[in-house]
Amino acid sequence: MDNHNSFERMFIYALENSNVVIIQGKDASTEPENLPLYIYNAGFTCLSQKHPFFSRKIVIARPHISKTRIQRLSSLLNNGNLVGFMETLEFTRHSNVQIIFTNYDILIRKLLIDPLLTEYSVVIIEDVNKRNIMTDALISLLAIVTSLRRMRLVLTISSGDSLTLTSYFKNNNAFSDNKLTVLGSYANVKPIHYLKEPTPNYLDAAFDIVYDINKSEPAGDILVFLPRDNDVNHFVSSINTSSAGKSGHFQLLALIPGDYTKKYISLNRKVYVTSATKPFSLENIHFVVDSCLDKYTKIHKNGHLQQTIQIAPIEIMDYRSSFTSNKCYRLMKHESLSFAPRSHDPRAETDDITNLVLYLLLLGGNNLKIELLNPPSILSLENALLRLFLLNAIDYNGKIIYPNAHFMSQVDFDPMLSAFLLQCAFKKCPLVGATICAMIFVKSELWTENPTSTSSLKRLKDARMDVGAMEGDFFSLYNIYSQAMTHLNNIKQWAQMRLINHLAIKKAKKIRSRIIRTYKQFKFKITESNDQDSVTRAMAASFFMNVACPKHVLLQGINKEYNDECGNCPYMLLNDKESVFFIHPHSFISHLQPQCLIFTNAIHGDTNYIVNVNQMDPKILVQEAPNYLKTSRV
Repeated sequence: MDNHNSFERMFIYALENSNVVIIQGKDASTEPENLPLYIYNAGFTCLSQKHPFFSRKIVIARPHISKTRIQRLSSLLNNGNLVGFMETLEFTRHSNVQIIFTNYDILIRKLLIDPLLTEYSVVIIEDVNKRNIMTDALISLLAIVTSLRRMRLVLTISSGDSLTLTSYFKNNNAFSDNKLTVLGSYANVKPIHYLKEPTPNYLDAAFDIVYDINKSEPAGDILVFLPRDNDVNHFVSSINTSSAGKSGHFQLLALIPGDYTKKYISLNRKVYVTSATKPFSLENIHFVVDSCLDKYTKIHKNGHLQQTIQIAPIEIMDYRSSFTSNKCYRLMKHESLSFAPRSHDPRAETDDITNLVLYLLLLGGNNLKIELLNPPSILSLENALLRLFLLNAIDYNGKIIYPNAHFMSQVDFDPMLSAFLLQCAFKKCPLVGATICAMIFVKSELWTENPTSTSSLKRLKDARMDVGAMEGDFFSLYNIYSQAMTHLNNIKQWAQMRLINHLAIKKAKKIRSRIIRTYKQFKFKITESNDQDSVTRAMAASFFMNVACPKHVLLQGINKEYNDECGNCPYMLLNDKESVFFIHPHSFISHLQPQCLIFTNAIHGDTNYIVNVNQMDPKILVQEAPNYLKTSRV
């Protein structure tokens, strides 16, 4: 308790006398709930009269927010109305809410509405040691705000050191007059176990260690880190097909970004498996099994991203080990640690930065003097600006176009999906566009059957037969939603018969309503038209950069009947004739092998897939995007 009080006094003193406070390390005194609790108790919000100067709220930004986290903080405050979660910019809160949780993207978009964040007295950015380009941009923008008004910025680093951040603030011209304080708090050292010999298969090694822990170690939950989503599915499949003696004594929870699926029910222990770089908050983890591998993303000149698997940086391994209060098992020899990089390059994790560039342009563009922690590559910037230009968000001179750019910044979607919503409004079919985008957003949660085997995949395909559309996934998802709305009185039973998660439908309904409100905000007329030609043309005007054709169509000399050993037709992208892709097997039209299609995402991996595909007439593509698609190319 004395250590808690001592750290609390140091922290509040630093907060009162500095604009930025960096806390490195992780122990009981810097548990997530404690920092906002300390700030609230010190009177930094409008409900307290101790410091009337601070008449604003506390906001905490992190990649993922768990409901249990909010509940614990509410319990510590003895008032459930003081803590809220800003999931969208439409955040409606109780009048007494003083502590707000949100994610990085929402906070950046909040800056578009209120550039000085006048609602907040303190902004906490958690776990910045695992940064990406969005986090870097957010910290850089908040540094500007702290130089313009008396707002406090708290940055927490759960592993690694603060050298990069401290150097940034000391060398940042916009921050030169501000004060910086660094507080150190270090976790207890826990035993790290390494392999005696390299493993040829990290999945088998992880499974064996989990089995050994379950067999010989005392009770305690296990967290397994694997690099890819497919690895998690394979791990789950291994548990499913293993003998009862191996799997019958613990509960397996597959934790994939955006998904959380219970697999077994038991009493002794839980096993969590994740491919997320930053998994949800977990408690009572006694054992960590770390593959020591991490996803590395590089951007191609065509704008698509390719993921490879490489050895994880040491700071990532340290972060993973911080989840356990007991033992950590690393699937590598101790000598191999010397080959691991010390830290990661945030640019390597960068997703498509088109939205980020759009936000920065709306905040002032060339007039905004911002120094990023790690600037994105020139290639990434060029691709982002080109996409914004082709999607009619900016003109030839880089000036924003109203209402296109402003609308796209307000809907929380990929740039092409945002442009699709805009095109649907222009072509008088906004409700169809809102439905399709909402269903794409919840697609990963849509099916109750987890297709980890041939039989389960067949059951899933059979269940889709009565809702699928030959045109493709866009119209098929629209059909599912439309049919669900006609069975609202018994939607749970209707969905169960079709292996559909009725909660995903309800979530899609909320997202659809939010999109419609955004349409109304920009004075778009909400019409009931569901004209298929108009929707198809809206797709063509938005996804013309994501066009694929069979390999034999694009390249001469390839046999028209050429397929892989499973009979799947290989596709090539118009802007990437080096890689071969296949329609994802979960697609409604994977068996049709259309001659021309558009898609939302290209996934690079052991097998390259295109997802959310829809058949497309090449003539419509050329008509809707004549400047990008020449007749000779399609």
